[in-house]
Amino acid sequence: MRVLMLMILVCGATTWAGSAEVEATDDACLRDSECLSHYQSARQLSKSGQSQAALEQYLLAYKRQPVPRLLYSIARLQHRLGQSREALSSYQRFLATAPPSDAELRGKALEYKAQLEHDSAAAALPAGSDAAATPAIAAQSTTAAVTAAPTPRQPIYKKWWLWTIVGVAAAGIAIGAGLGVASQRPDTSGAVPARPF
Repeated sequence: MRVLMLMILVCGATTWAGSAEVEATDDACLRDSECLSHYQSARQLSKSGQSQAALEQYLLAYKRQPVPRLLYSIARLQHRLGQSREALSSYQRFLATAPPSDAELRGKALEYKAQLEHDSAAAALPAGSDAAATPAIAAQSTTAAVTAAPTPRQPIYKKWWLWTIVGVAAAGIAIGAGLGVASQRPDTSGAVPARPF
C-alpha cells in the first residue's frame, strides 16, 4: 500500500513540475512589465476595433520579448488590415518558431496562411481564367496542410502499456515456474504412498 501511494505521489509531482515548466517558459512577455503593458494595450485596442493601433502595440511587445504567440496576433491583425505580404511573413515566422505543443494555434495559422496564399493567387489570375475550380483546389490544399502537419510519434518501447504487458507476463512466468518446480519436488518424508489395487 505504501509503495502504491509513493508511486502516485511521484507521478503527480512529475506532472505538476512539467506543467509549471511549460507555463514558466511560455509567458516571457507576461513577466516583463513593459512587454505586458504593450500586450494589454494591444488587446484593448483590438477589442475596441482600433486594429492599426493594436498592431503597433503588438509590434512593440514583440520587439521587447519575441514570443511566438505575439507573432500570431501580429499576423492576424496584418491579415485583417489587408497587409497580405506582411501577414504571410508573420504567419511563416510564427510557424517556424512556435513550439509543437501549440498545435491548435499552429493549425489556425496554417489555415489563415493557406487562405492568404489562395487570395493572392486568385488576385493574380487573369479575368477570363477558370477561377471556379481554384477554391475547391485551395480548400483541398488547406485541408491537406492542416491534416498533414507532422505529429511526433512516440516509439513503441516508450509506451506505458507495452511495459505493463511485459511486467505482467514476466510475473506470470515467474509464478508459473515457481509453482511448477514446487509441485515436482520429491517426497522426502519417507512414507510409502498408498496406492489402490
